[in-house]
Amino acid sequence: LVTLLCEGVSTRESSIDSKRDLEDALRSACNDFIEHTVVSLIAPVLTFIDQCKSHVTAANSSLGAEGGISSLRKQSFMDVEYVRAIVNRTLDRLEPELGELTTQMGLYMDNSATAGILLKPVIRKISRFLEEAKRFMSDGMVQDDQDDDGEAGGWNKEAMADVYNVMDQIETMVKAAAT
Repeated sequence: LVTLLCEGVSTRESSIDSKRDLEDALRSACNDFIEHTVVSLIAPVLTFIDQCKSHVTAANSSLGAEGGISSLRKQSFMDVEYVRAIVNRTLDRLEPELGELTTQMGLYMDNSATAGILLKPVIRKISRFLEEAKRFMSDGMVQDDQDDDGEAGGWNKEAMADVYNVMDQIETMVKAAAT
């Protein structure tokens, strides 16, 4: 009895914070939606970025800090025709994918402003990935490994401009879908 009075009654309180649980579930669902949407819209570009990152990481570990970038331009996936095919495939797939996305979002959301808010992080991620792909392409077009005709691995200023133009079209289409 004395111990009970000194220490008090030990009870375990278990409260459920349903608001916090709901917010966590909503945050998780939104993040899953964003990731899935980005992958479905620009999957070929993401594959290209993963190839570049994997090669640079592996080459850096064996050749040193600058070895990865310098050997990147010699890889088959850095060939101008391969990269053109990637960005063109992404652009060709984009219109039907965006149409399906907006249709599906329209089924669940009455307000287009809400859909626009949900698409903003998708647009930001796609923009970041496209910029990252451009950086890898720029690293693949260097001056010291050029052929006699001034091209490095098939890359020249015109080819780079063409690829960048298609990537800008991809970004513009995605931004237009959010409005």
